[in-house]
Amino acid sequence: MKPKIIKLKNGARLIYIHDARNNYSAVEAGFIAGHASNPANGVAHFMEHMLFKGTKTKNAEQFNEAKEAIVPSLNAYTSKNLMMVTFTRTNALFDKAMELVGEMLTANKLDKKEIENEKGVIKEEYRMRVDHSSRDLSFVHTGTLSQSQLTDEQILGSPDDIDAINLKLLDNFKNSNYFAQNFIAAYCGNLCELRVKNAFNKYFVSRLKSRPDYQTKVIDIKVDKTPDLTVRTNTEQLIKMRLSFVMNVPYLEGKRRYENRCIAEFLNKNKSSLFNTLRNKGLVYTVNATSRYMFDTKLLNITLTTGKDKLSRCLNEVAREINAIAGGKITAADLDTIKANLKYKADEEVRGAKSEMYDAALDEYVNEGKGSIYTITKHQRLKAMKQITLEEVNAYAKKLFNKNNPPYVTIMGKAQKSELPTYAQILETLYKK
Repeated sequence: MKPKIIKLKNGARLIYIHDARNNYSAVEAGFIAGHASNPANGVAHFMEHMLFKGTKTKNAEQFNEAKEAIVPSLNAYTSKNLMMVTFTRTNALFDKAMELVGEMLTANKLDKKEIENEKGVIKEEYRMRVDHSSRDLSFVHTGTLSQSQLTDEQILGSPDDIDAINLKLLDNFKNSNYFAQNFIAAYCGNLCELRVKNAFNKYFVSRLKSRPDYQTKVIDIKVDKTPDLTVRTNTEQLIKMRLSFVMNVPYLEGKRRYENRCIAEFLNKNKSSLFNTLRNKGLVYTVNATSRYMFDTKLLNITLTTGKDKLSRCLNEVAREINAIAGGKITAADLDTIKANLKYKADEEVRGAKSEMYDAALDEYVNEGKGSIYTITKHQRLKAMKQITLEEVNAYAKKLFNKNNPPYVTIMGKAQKSELPTYAQILETLYKK
């Protein structure tokens, strides 16, 4: 699973991750053309939207019909440095998917009418994400290359920024950034390196103009940010705080590790847990824990919504709980309950059969068997859950909630940084004895 950097034609680059146990191919492809390349806020993100609005051979409707038929998981994101499209497909349809996505990135057609129509869509996205604080606050990988920690207004642009975007501005941005030397991609799956390399050269790089004299941009493809406090001020009266605890834990003998998810489940469901304490004392409006993972990186988020005057008391309760869990609070009976809950969730995901294929292909080990990825995934999950032991969970908790592993903290709401506890004060509260 160790990433390998492969040089494609004309200075383009590919991050190749071979996973012999995965019969799906997960792809990210795009350009070093994110917010940092913007002539104005919102341009790179607007260009991301326009990629779905047709090519030189397909109008918007025809492109979306092809997308739904060939690669329904196709999505995109814009970060500080990058604009990337992402998709997952079975190996049998890998080349068809690559051909369509390659056309999307290399033969995109900008249309004045589509640009004006899309302004309303992006303004609504702005309203939902900025005005209503719905943005995910955690500092995590959203993909192999994701590294955005900008505000939504910087990425999306303000309503005035969005109104100012036009065909000439987008066309100039595309011509300045969408070329071979600025192309970067990532692949995870069990197709051989040569086949993947040839496919990227054929469907993407060979169709892009080349700028041989261009000084290739160097970016850090690893998310390596020192834990700290991020404050985002908006008009919301309530304070939303997220503590993101990150662990790098390798897969052991091909077995996906479930300690992180067990702890999140304990926080959410245990009758004597932190969350019930916070609710019973009237300290929070909402509170939950989530477990996420990307390759060997595990993330446990504790997110709560509270009043500014109650934030310190909430932190004290969080500190009490995580220190208790690190000290072995989870019992054998608790673990049995957790396993039963996770088994039920696995059953629900199989019945729904609509879970994110991208996450499944990148993060699940699909070894053998026939049928859908969801059925195989359930088998793998149940096996991993059955194997997890109380000793493993408690040992993991001790490392996770440790002063040497401080969390990333994000606070959003109608409050200035001077009105909130400092990062040092938060850590002092969390790890006081």
